[in-house]
Amino acid sequence: MIATHRVELAAPLADVRFPNLCVACAAAPPAGDVPLEKMFRRTHSDAPTTYVYERVQVPLCRSCLLAHQRAERPIDPAVIRRLRWMWLARILPYVLPMGIIVWLLAQFAPETVASARGLLAAPRDWGGLIGVAVVLFFLLCFYGFVRASLDAGRPLVAGGPWDDPNATYMRTRAGVLGSWYVIPGPPTPTLAAVDFADEDFQLFSANRRSFAFAQPEVARRFAEVNAELVWDPSSPRAQRAARRDKALIVAVVVVTLGVAAWRLLLPG
Repeated sequence: MIATHRVELAAPLADVRFPNLCVACAAAPPAGDVPLEKMFRRTHSDAPTTYVYERVQVPLCRSCLLAHQRAERPIDPAVIRRLRWMWLARILPYVLPMGIIVWLLAQFAPETVASARGLLAAPRDWGGLIGVAVVLFFLLCFYGFVRASLDAGRPLVAGGPWDDPNATYMRTRAGVLGSWYVIPGPPTPTLAAVDFADEDFQLFSANRRSFAFAQPEVARRFAEVNAELVWDPSSPRAQRAARRDKALIVAVVVVTLGVAAWRLLLPG
């Protein structure tokens, strides 16, 4: 099934709702939800390329849910092993300084306890204050390295196959110590009945995102349950946004020209 019936919404992904229908065959009621996950590449002319990972829960009837489960291929254990090695390589630069900090804290622990007790008896004991401050500094550094090591594993992306490097289906799995794995790959034939695109960023109005469905009835009901979010260029809402955009652009141009003229005419 190819998702060809499109609905464009002007809303965050978290605000989108799906109708009480199976997105694959339009049967009602659905028996459960499954995650539909996609990875989007965003390229920038003046900044590094970034990747965005989005997820929605889509409803399926019992027969489609079973068909999806039968068609879903297990993730190759070799891929998981490679991602674990990738995680290990990423956190190694933080392991050594964390170990050194732990060793230093162990060495300073008796003196720190004595300094803390001394501060209770003599609040102006500058030696005790310095000792406690040094320990707190090491603890702050340790916390920073722990955060960096956790961030190094979120996410870990496996190589291809990527049908489209800018927008590809994916599956995610939890990894060790808070890491998570991203495995790009095609969806099952059941999940291929629904698709969503990355956000289309607008300068002055709400960002928009398109959804596509293989079943026209699902697309129609989807538009109904999200009626207040559907983007229609001919609607009063869209026309007001267009007029606002034009007004803001004109205002920016006028201010820019005014500043340029003021600088040219300013004596000296």
